[in-house]
Amino acid sequence: MAWQELVTCALLGTERQTPQLTAGENALGDVLTRLFDHEDREGTLLRAAGTIALWRQAGQKLTPDPQPVPAACPPDRIPVCGPQAREHLTLMLQGHYPELLPEWLTLLHETGLRIPEELLPALLDAGAKQAELRPMLLPVLGQRGHWLAQQQTAWSFAIETGDENLWQTGQFAERLALLRQLRATRPERALALLTATWKEERVRDRKQFLQILADGLSMTDEPFLETVLDDRNTDVAHAAAGLLARLPASRLVQRLTARALPLLRLMPGKRDRLDVELPEDDATLARDGITRS
Repeated sequence: MAWQELVTCALLGTERQTPQLTAGENALGDVLTRLFDHEDREGTLLRAAGTIALWRQAGQKLTPDPQPVPAACPPDRIPVCGPQAREHLTLMLQGHYPELLPEWLTLLHETGLRIPEELLPALLDAGAKQAELRPMLLPVLGQRGHWLAQQQTAWSFAIETGDENLWQTGQFAERLALLRQLRATRPERALALLTATWKEERVRDRKQFLQILADGLSMTDEPFLETVLDDRNTDVAHAAAGLLARLPASRLVQRLTARALPLLRLMPGKRDRLDVELPEDDATLARDGITRS
């Protein structure tokens, strides 16, 4: 029995028309044959309607999407926040203390972490509705957040536009925002732009640029930071030394380790004692950020 015939039978009533459950020699026909009950025409009709409806849905051909499959999201270098921070964020997204969300996002950025993947859609929705939230949100979306933004029109505010001309022509705030966005999405490109203009940058600007490099810090940044140790400004050089100290494989850490080990002596006895000999001042030590106060 075709679907339209089944509908007609339902409209006329089973007293006037007996449902004829025939669907050909196939799996559906076998099921309909087993459903037929001469003593229960109404039940037969309802069971057949449910069965054929499911069969029609399962056999429906989907319209192919003409859009190409998006490229896979690149891996994130920035670590995700921990379980407790995730719980706090979930509570804020559920409406508990939402006024704390901008500060929470700012602190997340300052600690070099990103938003958990499962909460990205809710935060992208929030950013789409609250433009004032976007400056705090963009730096902590990570690769996956910017990738998701490309899949949903409402989230287009988070797509990396990356007008790199701003690096040469923009105001400092625009250049800072561009560097921060590139650092979150294309860290190698951010480093390349900064390296190219580093010697021409003002001292106060160089210090803020280095703070951005703290996000997603890796050994890729090590060669550049090693050169910044020779910066003419002591504060800038010390900031670079602080970043290098966070990289166990950096040359600075290796040099400091090599200097420190000969200055430490364990003196055995009833109560073991660790003797520390202070190093002599020299230019090499000062370059690595170690100076007498």
